[in-house]
Amino acid sequence: MCVGAQNVLRWAHPWQAGDHLFTSEGGKLCDDSNLRRALKGIARNAGIDERITPHDLRHTAASTMLGRKVQIEIVADILGHSSPEVTARIYAHALRDRKQQTRNVLGDLLGPESADAAG
Repeated sequence: MCVGAQNVLRWAHPWQAGDHLFTSEGGKLCDDSNLRRALKGIARNAGIDERITPHDLRHTAASTMLGRKVQIEIVADILGHSSPEVTARIYAHALRDRKQQTRNVLGDLLGPESADAAG
């Protein structure tokens, strides 16, 4: 069982920063098959789709960070991408959502009269 997966997803006890998020009890990188098995069990217990993968979690984390307006340079660094441009290309959907949110905020600030004038 992957101790890191249990710690992070169950918040059993504080996670200690290191090179790897999911580790065995000995602190070594958790084998992919063990991680997937642990994740499947956690998903089952949580009542969510058991087909969730570590990559799904990575994608969700990145999309959530971008949706919460974390700077793309920071997200790219966390994901280990070679540049923010790579992150922007992969997560363009999240950036489009941010663009629409910004339009909505500007529309609220300027009021309905500005929308009529622009239309």
